[in-house]
Amino acid sequence: MKIRGEYWIQNGQVDFADGDVGDQNHEMVALNHVASEHLDSLFDYAEELGMETEEFDRYSENPSSTASELLSSIHHELVEKGVSSVQVAPEVIGKLGINAETYKMLGGGGDARLYVMKNEGWIAIRSNNIELFGYDANKKKQLASGLEDILDQEGIEEPYEQIEFGLYDHKTNRSSEVTLADIKNTNAFARPQQLPNTTYNKPMIVPADRTGPMGSQAPKAMSIQQKQAMQTSEGNLGFKQWIGKSKPKNFMVRRTWPSLLEQCGAEQDGRSSNKDDQDSRHSR
Repeated sequence: MKIRGEYWIQNGQVDFADGDVGDQNHEMVALNHVASEHLDSLFDYAEELGMETEEFDRYSENPSSTASELLSSIHHELVEKGVSSVQVAPEVIGKLGINAETYKMLGGGGDARLYVMKNEGWIAIRSNNIELFGYDANKKKQLASGLEDILDQEGIEEPYEQIEFGLYDHKTNRSSEVTLADIKNTNAFARPQQLPNTTYNKPMIVPADRTGPMGSQAPKAMSIQQKQAMQTSEGNLGFKQWIGKSKPKNFMVRRTWPSLLEQCGAEQDGRSSNKDDQDSRHSR
């Protein structure tokens, strides 16, 4: 069973955020929240600059739009008063006591979803997908309370152990899989998501020109067919033929133990043969 809607969880409280059904999606809810927190300060600053603010609705149902328009008018007013364009943002930031990220939010830019997750501790729910910034005991408690409320609203009554969620933590950039039972268990945390084994799909780096000395050309990715060819020979050439054709300088072949043993055996046979010849001559 999957959650049908989209929600924000704020301190354990649930706020509907499905733009396909309601008036606002996750982004709009987040932008309006940030704007509403600073709208009064924007109005006070505009009035301090001697601006007429009647055209702006201080209690608008869309605080984000009002804040963006008012901020633009303040920008224009400051330039008219002799403040250079590059100094406007620092001027407003200092006057309102905010940071550059909040200033960008008030202007309608930036990632409002990530902003409220990072700075306000909000948790985003999209179907059975969870996004948050930092996953600790406090977040688990908020998440458990909010999810129970959401499941109750949507009439989902499955056992907690059977309801699985994908959880993404923006703080660590890690994905995990959890059940509601895991979330409610204060001693359990998310299980790391099992990723497919891609070891054998990674390209192998080989020289572009297989007829030249190894490493003399720029590397390129080798195909599966080329890899298979490399298992028994150097490309289409046998190893001895490749060595004879390439003639690389300072190329040393390390003999394997069987080769060395065969060589030693041959030398021993040679010494034995010489000794037999000498013994035969002495006997005569």
